[in-house]
Amino acid sequence: MTFPQPAGPPSPQRPHLPGLSGHWPSQPPPIPPDRTPTQPAHGPNPRIPVIPPGYRWQASRPPSAIPPRTRPPRPPSPTPRYASPPRWGLVQHFPHTPSGVAAHEKPARTALIEAALAALAGLLGLFAFSEALRYALAFYGREHLLPGPVVAASGALLGFAFWASLVLIVATQGALAWWLWLEREIAYTANNRVDPRRWWEILLLAAAPAVNVVTLGVLLKELLAEHERGGRRAWQSALQSWWIWWAGAHLAVLGLALWLFDTSVQARTEALLLGAVVGVVLVFLAVRTRALVVAIDSSSDPAAADQADRPVRWVIAAGAAKAPESAPAE
Repeated sequence: MTFPQPAGPPSPQRPHLPGLSGHWPSQPPPIPPDRTPTQPAHGPNPRIPVIPPGYRWQASRPPSAIPPRTRPPRPPSPTPRYASPPRWGLVQHFPHTPSGVAAHEKPARTALIEAALAALAGLLGLFAFSEALRYALAFYGREHLLPGPVVAASGALLGFAFWASLVLIVATQGALAWWLWLEREIAYTANNRVDPRRWWEILLLAAAPAVNVVTLGVLLKELLAEHERGGRRAWQSALQSWWIWWAGAHLAVLGLALWLFDTSVQARTEALLLGAVVGVVLVFLAVRTRALVVAIDSSSDPAAADQADRPVRWVIAAGAAKAPESAPAE
């Protein structure tokens, strides 16, 4: 069977096809010796990826059909930074703690604070004694004549005790603020966290008069929460007892300051007795503050564990859910 062919060479608009050359080829043309045989044209197209079973093509809109944004894009967020190099990984390094009595050594800063509080308690006791002595001499002098040297000695003792106590109170308050900042820094670093408060904020809130009646308790409460997060022994009872004396001492000092506005002889004499009472309250406050410092320092001692530090043993619940049992620490 033949087909009519147009005269002349094939036009460029209609390409020359081998199947329409006039005769159907009975066999494919031979492959030149310098070429390798190719894959047959039938079968899957290698350019189109084969979809695995269970998947199908999902049509999506072209980029030109996507409507423009109605609001400008959000500016880039700041580059994250770390206060210390990250230390996460699959290996946990436990700090080496020597065994024996020397495992928990008291830091020098804690020993300094305890010594300052002990000295402050002694001076405040001397102040309370000098106020009581002055009041006793005033009561005795109502009917008897007092020797001049005795009155002068009692006045000098009262002046020395007052000014020495005042200077030591200011110094101890600053040292306590510095000690609290260091304790918070150690506690947050041990938990791989960063203290949210700056150093100047801690010192200001801990040492500012009248403001620290509330803020100092807040700073200590945050330190307690950080210690509990790190698994250290809780000292909440010591904090509550200290804060009662802390607030009571401020109320006593405020009452004495208001009493001194009365300049009558009787009021000034009774102010001596009230000053002795305030001195006793301040002595108890210094003692409770020292006990609080000792409780905070001993909370890191492994030998001082309480119920919160005992390991928890989980058991299989039969029926209803049961709470975890607390096993005794071995």
